Amino acid sequence: MLFTLVYFPICFYCDWRELRGEHECNHVKLLNQVRCLCFTSILLPTTAFGDILFWRVWNTHRELIAPPSIHKVVPFWSQHCMHTVSLIVVLTDLVLVKRERPKSNVLNIGVLSSFLIAYTVVCVQSVMKGEYIYPGLKLFTGMKFPILVIYVFLENFFYYTSQWLVVDMVWGQGNLKKVV
Repeated sequence: MLFTLVYFPICFYCDWRELRGEHECNHVKLLNQVRCLCFTSILLPTTAFGDILFWRVWNTHRELIAPPSIHKVVPFWSQHCMHTVSLIVVLTDLVLVKRERPKSNVLNIGVLSSFLIAYTVVCVQSVMKGEYIYPGLKLFTGMKFPILVIYVFLENFFYYTSQWLVVDMVWGQGNLKKVV
C-alpha cells in the first residue's frame, strides 16, 4: 500500500509528460523504466498474491486474518476497498499500459526476490518477538514456516510469470504466435 504512494505519482508524471510530447527526456525515460520495474516485479505479483490469498482465507478461516472482534469494527465493504479494489486497479494497469517482456528476467526476479526476502525477515522478526503480523502465522511452527515461505515465493513467481501471458495477449508481443 505504501509503495503505491511513490508508484502512482511517477505514473501520473510520466503520463503527463507523454501527453505533452516530452516522453523522450532522459529523466522521463528513466522514471518509466523504474515504473515498469516496480509494477512488474513488485506491485502486480504481491498485490495478486495478497488479495487472492486474503479472499481464500477470508471465506474459510477469518480468524486467521484478524481476531474475530475486529470484524465487528471493520465493515465488510472496507475489506473490498483493501483487497478487491487494489487488485482491480493493478489488473487495469496491466492491460492499459503498454509493456514488453524484458529481454532477461534476472533483474525483475532479483527485485521480487529481494522484496520477498525483506518481507520474510520482517515476519520472522515479529514472530520471534511474539508479535504476529498475521494471526495465521501462529499455525506455522517448526518446519511448516519454511514451507510457507516457499509457497509464498512460488505463488508470487507464478503471478510474475502469468502477467507476461496477459501482456502477450493484449499487446501481441513475446513468444505467442497467431494461429491462422
